[in-house]
Amino acid sequence: MERDSPAVLPDAEVVRRALYRRGVDHLVLTPLPAPRARVWFAGSFAGSEVIWDAVFIALGAEPRAAARPFIEVGPGDGGVFALCAGLALERMDAPAVAKAVIMVRNYRRLRRGRHEFGAHHGRDA
Repeated sequence: MERDSPAVLPDAEVVRRALYRRGVDHLVLTPLPAPRARVWFAGSFAGSEVIWDAVFIALGAEPRAAARPFIEVGPGDGGVFALCAGLALERMDAPAVAKAVIMVRNYRRLRRGRHEFGAHHGRDA
């Protein structure tokens, strides 16, 4: 998984409390704009409410990044799941993060593993 996050996932209740205290639906842990953004947010997966510990990657900003957009659901623990998504963008900013969170929440067929989609993204595409 192409992630910046620590090997240990956060505690679900800690994340829920942080979201509630701040009155937000997602919490960006990375200063923006940036090539990557780490984000915590609530959503659903396999019929259960979960917390996503996500890293969104702007594929246009990272020359070594994947050539095609992708979404990868990694391991979960205690209701928190790792997620990494490579998006056909030049950078991650607040609007891009908000749209990525909505995309994940609306993706009904989401399953574990890596899934590529869309056209090749690259400077020589």
